Amino acid sequence: MHYITKLIQDTQKATNAENVKWIDSSYCNDVCPSIMYELTDDGENYVQLFAFETKQDAIIENFKQYGITICKNGNHFYGDYETDCRKSAIDKVVSLAETMARTGFECDGIYILDISRSLCGREKLTTQQAIDTYAPTINKLAKSQSFADLDSLCLFVQNCIGITDGMNASIFWSGYDDGIQELLDDSGANNVLDVLPDDYFLEYICSEIANHLGFDD
Repeated sequence: MHYITKLIQDTQKATNAENVKWIDSSYCNDVCPSIMYELTDDGENYVQLFAFETKQDAIIENFKQYGITICKNGNHFYGDYETDCRKSAIDKVVSLAETMARTGFECDGIYILDISRSLCGREKLTTQQAIDTYAPTINKLAKSQSFADLDSLCLFVQNCIGITDGMNASIFWSGYDDGIQELLDDSGANNVLDVLPDDYFLEYICSEIANHLGFDD
């Protein structure tokens, strides 16, 4: 069995997310073959694992045997992770792919993984620009779904923004004696947004973006 075919099989076996599928992304101009998970089919969002067949092959090219490249909204991040350990490489690339698979959102026909960038992915946005550009879309997308509790609603917002923890959510909703959840329970509604004021929810989205990107001077 060709070593890339075996690498795909082993990486797929280590992947828990059903929507993450690995393919052979080897290209003749690359110094070694590779496998890839693509979030979108436009070549703008993917995680790629480069793999030399032997460690000696890698040494000749002055690389480690395994290396990972990430592309978000067309922005490439090279050389952030290199190793000679096959298992470590597989574990790392699977973790990155599964994170990518559950984050981001579509805005004006473009899949957004980095809200600090403009829709084209090249222009750096201030926090206020990011809020103006993306908060209305996140708000609209959330309202098209049903959330049984605040945890699921906050997780959706955090995944859109790219937040890896819920610290700001707990701070934002504290001090209200779980009033929103109590309203939800009392109303018998199936969607927490049915009892959450629109302006209050939008304020929460903006606060998550600001805390994630930092506050403008």
